Amino acid sequence: MSDVDRDKEQMILADVSNIPDHSLELSKYVKDENVDFSEVLHICQKNRIEVTVYGKVVDPHWMDKINEMILEKRYVQIKRGQKLGIEKALQRKYEGNGTYGRPKIILPDGFTDRVKDCFENNHPLSDYCEEIEMKKSTFYKYAKSIKKKMIAENFDKFEQN
Repeated sequence: MSDVDRDKEQMILADVSNIPDHSLELSKYVKDENVDFSEVLHICQKNRIEVTVYGKVVDPHWMDKINEMILEKRYVQIKRGQKLGIEKALQRKYEGNGTYGRPKIILPDGFTDRVKDCFENNHPLSDYCEEIEMKKSTFYKYAKSIKKKMIAENFDKFEQN
């Protein structure tokens, strides 16, 4: 058991010790972002703590299955909503009323010139990447295309001579 799990268990057991009948009201943890119902229910099951939901006694194992079912249903609803959103975006794209996918990046002014300068003078590209605070993968994707163009231009110049 990890330290985090132990801390959560100690917190729950401390909550229970303050209650005369040693039962635990599950609704107490609705707004607690650090603990989910499943964890609370497993701890209660392990320690034979009576669980109540809005004052009614429930079996922790049964409540855990209900919780799993609700989470699965929510997951299905989220996926369905995402699929509908994607279909609508694609429809707008086909109609010419929008775009689909990630927005295109806007390169800073003089990006091509600075990258060419780095290649020509053997300066590290990482310095420029940090300077403009661009993600490395994006930066090097565009730097690679500039390098390919430079190689193609040099090859064309070589063939013409």
